[in-house]
Amino acid sequence: MGPCHDAVGAGRFSSQGIGLFTFMLGGVQILAFIGVVAWQLMYVRRRAMHGDVRSHKWLLLPAYNCFLIALAVALLLTGALNIFFASSAIPASNSVRLLGVLVLSLAQALWHTLLEGLALFLCAEGSGVRSLKRAVVLGGCLGLFFGGVQAVWMTASQWAPNGNLEWGFAVLLAAEVLLEIGYLILGFTPTYLWPRRAAAVYYARFWALYRPFRILTLSLMFYDYDAGYCLYMSLMFVLFGIAKPFVFFKTLSMDSQYWQGLGVVQPAAGRKQAAAAAAA
Repeated sequence: MGPCHDAVGAGRFSSQGIGLFTFMLGGVQILAFIGVVAWQLMYVRRRAMHGDVRSHKWLLLPAYNCFLIALAVALLLTGALNIFFASSAIPASNSVRLLGVLVLSLAQALWHTLLEGLALFLCAEGSGVRSLKRAVVLGGCLGLFFGGVQAVWMTASQWAPNGNLEWGFAVLLAAEVLLEIGYLILGFTPTYLWPRRAAAVYYARFWALYRPFRILTLSLMFYDYDAGYCLYMSLMFVLFGIAKPFVFFKTLSMDSQYWQGLGVVQPAAGRKQAAAAAAA
């Protein structure tokens, strides 16, 4: 233990270490998501309706505003449930702990359904109801998988024989590595091999950059190295935690511009074909 560990746990809301710092991390992201939506509804749309041609750079499609609200609700729900079930006021019976594992795992499943569902939707050829349904179904399957991983980890944390958490952490780490591989493929496969929208590439590269630091931070924290808590406070909170809402906004803004025919950049193969057609 060390100063970073003590700082993360400062001002605890519960007996299990959920402190003011963790609460602030979720709060900043929730306020950022709500702030972007409010800015869209109260300012950007008004500017667009009054003929401001520059507002298209910031205008999101209505469905994407709903998605940002869903992210804020999922974050708020997950944070509230974590605080509730970790509270020292809640009876520490096996039935209550089992209920906590189930509910928190479902909340994690919802969060990953939104995250991975967006990635799948951005890879679709269209943006209609069929593409949305496919993204929701496949994203839901991935969400349930990662919810199950969360359940395994929480079960190990609560009832592991002799306090041995190694097997639960191994499952959690394996899932994180699989997710990293998926985002690396999505983010860095050449577009001539796998045509997809620019927003999908941008979104995937952010998560591909984020995940190794998350894996390193979780590993150091699991083995009680104070450096893990320092990474969590600085890199995960300041860099990724605060940047995350703006990455979502940038992703959705890029895709909104794509479907409006604004700022569309052709892949290299497409540019060559267009040049050949123009020269013919």
